[in-house]
Amino acid sequence: MTLLRSLRFFAIVPMLGLAAGLTAIVISPQVGEVLTAYETSSEEVTLDQLDELGTRTLVYDKNGELISALYSENRELITLDVIPEEVITAILVVEDEDFYTHKGINVRSTIRALRENVGAGGITQGGSTITQQLIKNLLVGDEQTLERKLNEAVYAWRLEKTATKDEILERYLNTVFFGSNAYGVQAAAEVYWGTSPSELGWAEAATLASLISAPTAHDPTRDPEEGARQREIVLERLNELGHITDEELQEYLRVPLPSERKELEIKPQDYFLELVREDLLDDFRLGATVEERIDSIERGGLRVYTTFDPVAQQMAEDARDAVLPDDPRFTMAIAAIEPSTGAIKAVVGGPGFDQVKFDLTTDGIGRQPGSSMKPFVTVALFEQGYQPNDTASGIGPCRFPGVPGAENYTGNNFGGGGGSISTIRGLTTASSNCGYLRLGQIAGVENVAEVAESMGIQTELRPVLSLPLGANEVHPMDMASAYGVIANGGKRNEPYTIQRIERSDGELVFEREVIPQQVISEQSACWVSEILAANVVGGTGTAARLPNQVAAGKTGTTEEFSDAWFVGFTPYLVTAVWMGNPDARVRMLGVGGLGSVTGGSFPARAWGAFNTAYHENLEPVSFPSCPGYPRGPRFLRIEGDAKIFDPCPGGVTLDTNNDGQPDGCVDPGTDGLLECGQTSTVDPTGRPITIFCEAPHVSCPEGSVGVDTTGDGIRNVCGPAPPPPVQCPAGAVPVGQADGTFVCGPAPAPEAPPPAEAPPPAEPPAEAPPPAEPPADAPPVAAPAPVSCGPNEVPVDNVGGDGVADTCLPST
Repeated sequence: MTLLRSLRFFAIVPMLGLAAGLTAIVISPQVGEVLTAYETSSEEVTLDQLDELGTRTLVYDKNGELISALYSENRELITLDVIPEEVITAILVVEDEDFYTHKGINVRSTIRALRENVGAGGITQGGSTITQQLIKNLLVGDEQTLERKLNEAVYAWRLEKTATKDEILERYLNTVFFGSNAYGVQAAAEVYWGTSPSELGWAEAATLASLISAPTAHDPTRDPEEGARQREIVLERLNELGHITDEELQEYLRVPLPSERKELEIKPQDYFLELVREDLLDDFRLGATVEERIDSIERGGLRVYTTFDPVAQQMAEDARDAVLPDDPRFTMAIAAIEPSTGAIKAVVGGPGFDQVKFDLTTDGIGRQPGSSMKPFVTVALFEQGYQPNDTASGIGPCRFPGVPGAENYTGNNFGGGGGSISTIRGLTTASSNCGYLRLGQIAGVENVAEVAESMGIQTELRPVLSLPLGANEVHPMDMASAYGVIANGGKRNEPYTIQRIERSDGELVFEREVIPQQVISEQSACWVSEILAANVVGGTGTAARLPNQVAAGKTGTTEEFSDAWFVGFTPYLVTAVWMGNPDARVRMLGVGGLGSVTGGSFPARAWGAFNTAYHENLEPVSFPSCPGYPRGPRFLRIEGDAKIFDPCPGGVTLDTNNDGQPDGCVDPGTDGLLECGQTSTVDPTGRPITIFCEAPHVSCPEGSVGVDTTGDGIRNVCGPAPPPPVQCPAGAVPVGQADGTFVCGPAPAPEAPPPAEAPPPAEPPAEAPPPAEPPADAPPVAAPAPVSCGPNEVPVDNVGGDGVADTCLPST
């Protein structure tokens, strides 16, 4: 009861007035004796039982340079031996001059502090001991109740029995609040002076000591006059106690006070840091619940090493600033990823958090990608066995009466152009809308959506007819990630911001392991890369060409010109650029001197400017060479399509599977083809187009050849292969033998020209004698010369049966 009575006096001092309060304290028994009697059976209090100090999480870029900190309390733990004596002395003089002699509670210092503070007109000494302040900060809180004050006194008394003075002081100097969200001496030195504690002298130490009692009111960056007055009070107390001389006092009074706080967060990295924070909150290695993960992030003292490239970030922002028209309605978002790993290098989420409060590369309303969606159709086609030289109609307008839900849909090419029949490659470089609407139906829009999602598009893709034209909403980060699959040979790497996390003691929490997943074939990725590279060289993306590095990409423009895109890549980097209004779909007409903004204008130019700078000091690298096409080209046609022009302009229309429909094109003059029908479509003159089929020639075994015995151009029977012709020297010719072989004999003499006028023949005798037999040693009669055949033909004795090759037939 004696202790409780004494502490009640402490609680009512502010209400009774100074004189009555002092009297109450003086007449109370010695607190130490009372506490000793009060706590004889109480348990110990140790530093380990106090709340663990929350320590800030530090975030580093790819080079290991500090870029920011995440915290609820900005604190970095340091040891007592790195804190200058000036700082320790100044704080002890103001807060607890008898710290090293009392036992946790000091009644005399409380009385002296009240007297000194009243006399000085400010705070020169604290009333509670440092041990009591530590207990208040970490254990019992600061609620103004008698029970709390009683607990504070008892716990301070107990703590002094289990911890050394230096241990208590070190914990206190890491705990005390200096304002501006700076907890502890390390954070305070950084916030007010942008330096480490070791660089602080008497002037800075006096400022820190003056902040503890009223961090906001005494903050020199908020109220320079009050901050100077409070520092002067501390410096005069240091002079009075002999810690500084009169000359030093005057010198330190002239030292400028800090005029602004130095925050750790660096503004250009706002959007990237937000991605880091989100990734940390989603990481179950930091805690099973969201609350646990927040505590790990804000108080766990983590060291987070990210993929952030500050040089690339500045290049991206410079490209945006240089290219974006001066129109406050519109902005750009840029996402840049390393395709070989998935590491996010730079993020421009908009004009800045002060204007747009969310990251446009990952959040906000989805944006229609326009024609930048077309490469996913191309991938889906190639995955099904089609190839870049297959042709389709890009003629518009185009209607699709047989497509459920789109019976009245009419597609148009950009600007209402008529379009043409072209290869998949040509339809891409022309960005043919009607061509890709047809190709989407051939590939199947469900398959296109599935392919796009497997490559990295995370928003919902509805399998509608207009999906190839970008009818669904996407985000730039997803587009960059998905195009990265094409750049990386069909392998997908999940985009990420964090390379590794360590604890403050160096313990590794985790390190990123790149495990690519093959989601499309390497052949498909290579063919699409070739097509998109051609698009940059001579298609809609020429504004994105780089001076010394091959690049590939695709433009995208929505129908109302409210969204414009360029998404492209090199072997080093994949980048998505979007331009539009951050809050709504606003038509970009008459912006920056253009009639209408397209993906090939400002977005492609910004992409080119950024990547030109990024690749300036990199060794030029080519895309891999692609495999050849395994078959000839085919004409691709959707069911129910209207009559169109010649599917093989300048070529021959082919039916390779004998179903009566054209499905391929070959060059004119190709051997072995027969007319087998007509298309249901017409050429520009309105006439049906002849379809050719491969002739069904007989297949002959080795050593025999096919022979056409019916005269219809089809080799229908197999015959013996003629012997190879004999190569004879000059002046000799092959001569047939009875066994069918040939030998060389003298060339026959040339025939003499007939006389100008032959005399009438003599009357034959009534009975002509038989011809004389040639002598036994006479030379053989020369046989007719065999026919000379081409390299892909074989000579055949087809006339007379005289063993002389007189006809050339194609070899089988």
